[in-house]
Formats: sequence, C-alpha cells, structure tokens
Amino acid sequence: MFLCTAGEPGDVVQFAEYVGKNIQLYKMINGIELSPYACANFTRNQMATSLRSRNSFLANLVVGGFSTNERDQERSQLYSIDYLGAMVSANVVAHGFCQFFALAIGDRLWKEDLTVEEGLVMLQTIVNEIGKRMAAYPHCMFVRIIDAQGIRVLDNVYPEKVTVNKPIEEDLQRSADMMDIHG
Repeated sequence: MFLCTAGEPGDVVQFAEYVGKNIQLYKMINGIELSPYACANFTRNQMATSLRSRNSFLANLVVGGFSTNERDQERSQLYSIDYLGAMVSANVVAHGFCQFFALAIGDRLWKEDLTVEEGLVMLQTIVNEIGKRMAAYPHCMFVRIIDAQGIRVLDNVYPEKVTVNKPIEEDLQRSADMMDIHG
C-alpha cells in the first residue's frame, strides 16, 4: 500500500504519519495486513472525523495498492481522498492545480488492458503537457509501479524540451489595447 499527499506541509506530514502508524499498529495487534480498500476507508474515516473537530487537516491523498484478497480478485486499486473526506475509486488520480490537465489526458489515454509501457507513455504525455501549460511545472515525476510483485522504483520522468515562443512587442501592445489597460 502507498499513500501520496498534497496540501499544507504541516497537515500533510502530520496526517500521513498518523494514518501510516495506525495502519501499522492494526497489523501488529491483529496480525492482518489491511487491503488497499480497507486502508483507504480508514483514511477517509479519519479525514472526515478530523473535519468535524477543532484540528482538521488540509490534505488531499492518493491511496493505492495491489490487493491479494480472493474477494478483491487480486487487482490494483487506486483511491483519491480530498480534504473533505470524500473518497473516489478511479483509474487515474491527480491532485493540485495541474489535476485538470492530468485527469483529462489520463481519461483520454487510459484503457482496461494498459501495459506498463503504455502507462509510462501516458505519464510522459501528462508531464509534457504540464510543462507547456504551467509557469511553475514540476522538473521531474517520481515513478513507482505497484503490482503483485510489490513496489518497484522506475527512473524519474522529466518533461521533454519545452519551448515557449516569446511574444512580439506589437502583439503585446495590441492585446493591451484590447484590454484597455493603459491610456
């Protein structure tokens, strides 16, 4: 199971440690490892409970893993949990300002029998698009593959060379005239 977080730095660290330690404690006490679905539900419950208290956390989370239960049909599971305690199971998950680009591309390119190579091409497309459209884009994405063999670390994904054409001065003047921002 893995847990990725986004949000306010203090809240993210505190909540992630709290959830991770409680999941480990459950495993130590009961001798049973929770499935990704159970971990996601526990995390969602804790987020919703904290929302109704004085110490709510401003953190968005991605919970995923590979279930080996017969009931879950041995498959990968991915869940998105927002700071309000809403949980969604999805094939492609993203949080933050760039999520709209990532989810749109992921929705278009995802298919049921996606191979690892096709998934990496999809991720490269997402990183390239974010690099083109965002002023402060990530310089690399850390890639982890979770399957029946466990968690594997792959090479980081970097945006391909992004070129931005410098606008011509008369185009800037024309757009300023259209917006009427100077006299």
